[in-house]
Amino acid sequence: MDEQLRQKCIDITQDRIDGLYNDLKAYIYIRKNRLQHKDDNIGGGNFVIALSLFSALGFLGKVYYCVEHPDRFNRSGFALNERETFIEFMKFLNEGAIVLGLPAEEDVLGLVWNGFRNNLAHRLIVEPGKSLITFYFETIQDGSIAKILANAKTHIAFSHDGSYRNWTVNCDALLAQLPAITAEVTEFIQSHQDFNLNILRKVINFE
Repeated sequence: MDEQLRQKCIDITQDRIDGLYNDLKAYIYIRKNRLQHKDDNIGGGNFVIALSLFSALGFLGKVYYCVEHPDRFNRSGFALNERETFIEFMKFLNEGAIVLGLPAEEDVLGLVWNGFRNNLAHRLIVEPGKSLITFYFETIQDGSIAKILANAKTHIAFSHDGSYRNWTVNCDALLAQLPAITAEVTEFIQSHQDFNLNILRKVINFE
């Protein structure tokens, strides 16, 4: 194992999420300072946050899963089954210290992925008898962004109304957990003894 190359992959993974995390904190600033819908028509960024957070989970999930199962990726670094990748990543997080509120059952995790990937990200429609994943945000608070995120971290990111087909995501809580989720993944890369670095480089787009 090329340890310098391993560390470079870890650093790039961390940098990708750090950049996204810092960008999304800007939307907390917008809400905190009540800048939405002013004369220059600044929105709250809610849709951007929701898509970005699930994209981050998808990226980190693929990083984790290609280390664990490089055979589930092609030579270009594309997951053969993104739904499976998300499911296995959520199960991995459940086994650690990350509490997101999702169960370990594969069929339920598949519903959560499908609700985002198939409906929100691709079709923007609601199937009969189902709802899209509902995204919501913390009540506007005073104090620093760090304090707002620390408070959000005490809340569960995923919850449902009694039906596993109707999930609600607290975006601020999920954003607050993003550094810890990233740490779980980078520590997994660091601790894994042998894996296909070439596939990992493709997944993180490091040539």
